[in-house]
Amino acid sequence: MRRALRAQLVPLTRCWRVGSFASVCTLLFASPAAPLGIPWNMVVGHAVSVGVALLVHWTELLSGLDLHAQVLVPSAAIALQMQVGAVNPPAAAAAEIFASDPLAQRQPLYGAFFLVAPALVGTAWSLSVQYATARALAAWKARRRKHAGPEAPAPEPTVKVSVVDPAVAICVVQAIEGAAYVDDPLSYLIETLTADRRRLDLQKRILKRMLSIDPRQVAQVSRIQRVFRAHIAMRRMRTMV
Repeated sequence: MRRALRAQLVPLTRCWRVGSFASVCTLLFASPAAPLGIPWNMVVGHAVSVGVALLVHWTELLSGLDLHAQVLVPSAAIALQMQVGAVNPPAAAAAEIFASDPLAQRQPLYGAFFLVAPALVGTAWSLSVQYATARALAAWKARRRKHAGPEAPAPEPTVKVSVVDPAVAICVVQAIEGAAYVDDPLSYLIETLTADRRRLDLQKRILKRMLSIDPRQVAQVSRIQRVFRAHIAMRRMRTMV
């Protein structure tokens, strides 16, 4: 008598836990903010997917046809999940488990009990454990912050600003302005900037020698270069006109 009762309870107790709930726990505890793991997707996704698996199973029982449920069920379950806006990968896995496991199909009410357990009951239990864990962690963090005291203010950010040499900036602007009046702007820019760079380097070497590299007079280098560049720009504009 006990053996017979135990044999009848084996399929029922086995279906309280199925492999798809490993992925359910991964979504809930490893990625709680994932859109696919919200309660709506979990509950409705399992109800829709297992419902599709039950309909296909009952159709096979009534008609005696082989509808290839292992292929049809997950495809139809995913399509219906997308239609109702409750996509959940573990739910599709649970439907596939029902379609391929004879023990799941032998649940009470021609397999309909599989929708209750593990689908809905297991999902509700997982969500409850996640909620309790989140509340416990929040309370622990609040208590830890309370005992730790006020947090130290964050240091003010330091900003480092670097400015391009004004002489170089003038060269770039004048080269771009002049490139608008030639047939090959890219070649003009390259040649003009290369020549200007050589000229600026030569001017800087000459001025350093003239000023004997005095730190107090180095600031005059850029001003003198700007004068040179203005003179060169005026000559260039006159030749272009």
